[in-house]
Amino acid sequence: MNFVVHDNLGGFRTACLILTLLAFTESGAQPPQKQGDLIPHEVTVTLKLIQVYVTDSKGKPVPDLLPADFKLLDNGKPITITEFEKHALFGPEKPGEEEVPSPPTGPPRISRRFFLFFDFAFNNPQGLEQAKRAALHFLDHQVQASDEVGVISYSIYKGLTLHEYLTTDHHKAREVVEGFSLKDILGRAQSLEVEYWNAMKGITGESHLTAPVTPAEGWFNPAKQKLLDLSVDRMNYQLHVRNFVQKMGDLARSLRLIPGYKYLILFSSGIAGSVFQGAPYAINRDKMAETQRAGDTGLYNMDSLDAAIWEEKKYENMVKELAQANCPVYVFNTEQLGQDPALNKAMSGEYPLKKLSQISGGEYFPRVEDYENSLAQVQGITGTYYVLGYPIKAKEDGKFHEIKVRVLRKGCEVRAQRGYFNPKPFPEFSEFEKTLHLMDVALTESPQLQSPAGFPMTALPCPTGKESLLVLLSQIPREVFVPAGQGQNEVVSLILDSQKNIVDFKRAAVDFAGIAQPTLCHYTFSFLPPGEYDCRVVVRNLETGQTAVARESAQIPAASATSLTLWPPLLLRPEADTYYFGVRKAAREDAAVTSPSLTGVFPFEAKEYSPWLGDLAAGSPKVFALVVCGFGDISEPELELTFLLQEEPSGAETPIPHSVLWAKPHSRAEGGGGWLALLAQLEFSDLKPGRYTLKATAKETTTNSEAKSVQRLDIR
Repeated sequence: MNFVVHDNLGGFRTACLILTLLAFTESGAQPPQKQGDLIPHEVTVTLKLIQVYVTDSKGKPVPDLLPADFKLLDNGKPITITEFEKHALFGPEKPGEEEVPSPPTGPPRISRRFFLFFDFAFNNPQGLEQAKRAALHFLDHQVQASDEVGVISYSIYKGLTLHEYLTTDHHKAREVVEGFSLKDILGRAQSLEVEYWNAMKGITGESHLTAPVTPAEGWFNPAKQKLLDLSVDRMNYQLHVRNFVQKMGDLARSLRLIPGYKYLILFSSGIAGSVFQGAPYAINRDKMAETQRAGDTGLYNMDSLDAAIWEEKKYENMVKELAQANCPVYVFNTEQLGQDPALNKAMSGEYPLKKLSQISGGEYFPRVEDYENSLAQVQGITGTYYVLGYPIKAKEDGKFHEIKVRVLRKGCEVRAQRGYFNPKPFPEFSEFEKTLHLMDVALTESPQLQSPAGFPMTALPCPTGKESLLVLLSQIPREVFVPAGQGQNEVVSLILDSQKNIVDFKRAAVDFAGIAQPTLCHYTFSFLPPGEYDCRVVVRNLETGQTAVARESAQIPAASATSLTLWPPLLLRPEADTYYFGVRKAAREDAAVTSPSLTGVFPFEAKEYSPWLGDLAAGSPKVFALVVCGFGDISEPELELTFLLQEEPSGAETPIPHSVLWAKPHSRAEGGGGWLALLAQLEFSDLKPGRYTLKATAKETTTNSEAKSVQRLDIR
C-alpha cells in the first residue's frame, strides 16, 4: 500500500475546566475574604440558608418584610442575618389565570424543591390515573422556572426508586410521570389487610394444627382454610409495611443532606389503619380461648394492641425524621377511587396518611380527584418565602441544630425550618445517601451538597462504522485527593443523551497512593449512535467524600457518504510523566483495568508523549497532534491535511502551520478498510487568550473527497 501526505496548515482544541477547590457552602459561594487573611485549615466557614414562610392572621402570605423584622436563634444563640432574599408569586386577578412570579432579582439562593412521590404499593389503579393527572397539572400550571422537581416511587418489587433527581428541566420530570402505567402498580399490598379482616369477621377463633392429629370426619373447613391463607398474606403485608417505613426513614435521612425545604407531594391510599390500631372488629376472645383449650387448635396471626402500638411508634419516628429533614408531606389520598363502600373506616389509610402530613408539617387532601383546588393550596403555602442567611463554622459531626424564627410585626405567623443537621463524615453515609451525593455532584449544574473541584477533560468522537467510538480522556487532579499519599477513591464516568438519559455508566475503585507519576490520565471507550451527548467524570474520595467533576459535551456525526473518515486530533505534549488507567464494563465493576489500551486507538509513543488536557498557553513551542484517518477502499490514497482555528464569537479564522513527523498504517478492524495514523507538530503563536473552534480537514486528492473534524480549544 502506498500513500502520500502533503503538509499544509491547521489547528487543534481541548476542553478546559479550571481546577478550583471551593469551600463546602450551601449557596455554592464563599464569603468574601480580605486579601492576606489566613484561615486555619481546620476551620471552614459555610453559609447557612434558612427558608421562612410568614402569613397573617387570615393565612395570607406577608410579602413585605425586611431583615430587621426577623429574630433568628440557632441552638438558642441569637444570630445576625447577613444574607436576605424574598420570593413571591402574585396571585391571579381572575379565576383560571396563572400565578405571576415576582420580578427576578437574580437566581434564588434556595429554590423551591418538590419531589413527586408515587406510592405503587399502597394504591389502586384508579388512584394512579388520577395521580398522574394531578402531577402533570402541577408541572404544567404550578411549577415555576426556578423550581427544582424530582420524581420518586415506591413499589413492592423495586422498593424506593429515584427516577429523576431535583432538576429545573421540568420536561424531563414530565416524561417520567407520563411513563408510569398500571403495570407499575402490580404487586400492590393494599387489599390484603381488608381481605384478612373480612374473613375474620364471622369467625370467633381460627385454628392451625399445632401437632399431627387424626383428622375428624368433615374436618376440612373452606372458610378456615381461606383465613389460614390470608393470615400468611397478612404477615407479608405487615412485612411490606415495615419495609416501607424503613425505606422512608432512609430517604428522610438522605434528604437531610439537601439544604432548605423539600416538599414531598405523595399520591397514596395509605397503609391500612388496622395495622396501627389493632382489630377493626369486636372479637369474642373468650370463645376463641375456649376453642384453643380443645387441644388441637391455636389462635393464628391475631395482633395484640401492644404490637400495633409498636408498629405505629416506628411509623411516627419515620415521620419525625422527615420533619427534621425539613420535608413536609402534602398527601393526596387516592383511596376513595378504588374503595369498597362497605369498607370499615378503621381499615382505611386515612389515619396513617393524616398522621404523615400533620407530623411532617404538610397538608392532607382527602380526594385526589380535587387536585386543581388542592394544588392551588400547595402553591399558596409554598409560593411566598424568605431566605435568611448567616455564616457558621462547618463541622462534620452530624449533630442537629434547632432553629427558631420570630417576626416582630404583630399578627404574623411563622413557619420555618425546624433546624438542620451538620454534615456527617462520609464513611457514615448510607448507600442511599452516597448515591444521592453522587447524583447531586454528577447530574446537576449547581450541586447542593458540595462545590466540587473541576479538572480537564476532552471527548473525542471517532467514527468506525455503524456506531462511533466515543473516547473520554480526563486528567485527574491527584493533589486534591492524595495530599498525604493515601486514600481510596472511585472514578465514575457517565454519558447522557440529548434527553438526559444515562446511556453509559462505568465505575472503578482506585488507590492513588502507589502512583509515582505526577499526572493521572483516565480514559473510557463507548460505542454510541450519532447524536448529542453530555459527558461527566466524577472522582470521589471514599474516605472524605471530597469530589471533583469534569464536564464535556460531544457531537457524534452521522455516517459520511464518502469513504474518507477523520478522527479529532489527540493533542500531545513531549513528556512521558503520565499514569494511565482505562475503565471498561466487566464482571467486577470496581476493577480498574489496563485494557483496552489508549495507544491501541491513538497509536502515540507513550514513552515520549502524554495527552495534553486542559487549556493551552499562548505561544506554546511544542504542541503535537495525532490524527487517525480512514480511507475505506481507496487503494493508494494521497492526503492533504489542513488545520485552522476559528475564534469565538467573532468567527475570525487563523491558519495553523504544521509539519507531519510521521505517518503509518493503523489497524482498525471495527470499521474495515484502510486506516492511517499521522503525527503532526502544530505551531501556535500570536494567538490571544480565548475560546476557539478547531477545524481539521483531510482531503484525498485522487478522489477529491474530504473529511472534517471539529472541536473546541481554550487558550490562556
